[in-house]
Amino acid sequence: MCHECPNFNAVSETSILYGGGEPVVVESVVKCASRSMCEHIRRYLKNAAEEKKKASDA
Repeated sequence: MCHECPNFNAVSETSILYGGGEPVVVESVVKCASRSMCEHIRRYLKNAAEEKKKASDA
């Protein structure tokens, strides 16, 4: 959903798992700071399209 979005605002989260006092696994995840807002917009548009389809089928 974020691919080539002009409003993409990257935020990263890093998790480090240690074993024997040494880092064993390092995981970095990059997400968009606006991802929850975009998900709400996506759901709204999907529901609006479904309602419009129901109205036209009636």
